[in-house]
Amino acid sequence: MANQNYNSRNHRRRPRPPKYPHRINQYIRVPEVRLLDAENEQIGVMSTKDAWQKAQDMGLDLVEIAPKARPPVARIIDYKKFLYQENKKKQKQAKGQKKSGMKEVRLTPFMADGDLMVRIKRISEFLGDNYKVRVNVRYTGRQMSRKKQGYVLIEKMMGKLGETVKVEQEPKFVGRQLLMTLTKA
Repeated sequence: MANQNYNSRNHRRRPRPPKYPHRINQYIRVPEVRLLDAENEQIGVMSTKDAWQKAQDMGLDLVEIAPKARPPVARIIDYKKFLYQENKKKQKQAKGQKKSGMKEVRLTPFMADGDLMVRIKRISEFLGDNYKVRVNVRYTGRQMSRKKQGYVLIEKMMGKLGETVKVEQEPKFVGRQLLMTLTKA
């Protein structure tokens, strides 16, 4: 015996199916399937082996489309093309979905005027793109002893933004943060 570590049980294992989202060809392990052809025309219920043979004769793949149906639905198609079309559908659906409606801008209570102006510019850009904006004033260390400074900063910011914004949620403390939400007026 050349290889003492040889395990005959491993030798007889079935090959593992490829990492695809659907079961295809010989990896469909049900006795019979409801078969559809490439044009989505129903052929009927037949054994899986016969359906797979029919797909091979046509030079296409047998793909299990609805595995939970009784009997499962399989379709004769070019699998790579099917995956491509399915991916395109998902991209189109994702494109049509609304973006997240909230953006956050972080401030500190003792912020310089130049830095504040940059944040105000960002807030007006977000509001122009129809986002809600959460303003987050973060306090660190001994800054907590001067909580009023955050309210002063917010008043200054609201004065610069003017009448273009509406306060959805008034400023309130949550832990070490002063939070408020703005929307477009």
